[in-house]
Amino acid sequence: MRALEVGCGSGAFTTSIARAVGEKGKVYALDIQLEMLKQLKNKLTKPENIDVRNIELINGSAYEIPLNSNSLSLACMITVLQEIPDNEKALL
Repeated sequence: MRALEVGCGSGAFTTSIARAVGEKGKVYALDIQLEMLKQLKNKLTKPENIDVRNIELINGSAYEIPLNSNSLSLACMITVLQEIPDNEKALL
């Protein structure tokens, strides 16, 4: 399973998604803010997340996701849609 989390922020849900897709799965954690990705990267170094090795951090926009949509099993946006100026464009 290959999952995309759009607007992952500091990773409040990312590690749970990573565990849900399993060791053979992959999570692409996308955020437009580098600072949020740095926080997530730091979170992944914590002892409680030592088992999580299937997350790839991506700095990018919800408008131009740098992945082939046919390569994903699912995509999610958790508590981020209200932060995106053009909701409709982000959902297309």
